[in-house]
Amino acid sequence: MNYCILVVCIGNICRSPLGEYAFKEKFKSQEFSIKSAGLGALVGYPADPLAIEVGLKNGLDLSQHEAQMLNQKLVNESDLILVMSARQKQTLIEKFSTARGKVFLLSETQAIADPFQKGIEHFEEAWQLIELGVESWVKKLA
Repeated sequence: MNYCILVVCIGNICRSPLGEYAFKEKFKSQEFSIKSAGLGALVGYPADPLAIEVGLKNGLDLSQHEAQMLNQKLVNESDLILVMSARQKQTLIEKFSTARGKVFLLSETQAIADPFQKGIEHFEEAWQLIELGVESWVKKLA
């Protein structure tokens, strides 16, 4: 069985790539398909340079990432869709009603703020919450 996890943010260049690659690192030996996408993706763009930097500091290579727009096909293929905030969850379900029941917050404790166009410290704060969220989901899914 191939279980598909989709990590979603807005632009698909900061938070969701970090989440995607963190899951890939955790599940590299298991049959999981892990992707990321954006609700307003900067289609074709690489990961933000600061996301790449934070990723590298934490053993993740985001250099091959290419942003993609969330679409019905990705929603249909996904068993679990993880978003950064309650607002994103609401927006996603409004756009894709078939996502209902499989969209959850990556971090159950708080929304993960968008670090886009902010300093490295914002990316590191986002990463800390992403990492905790990924760890929590890995325990549930393993």
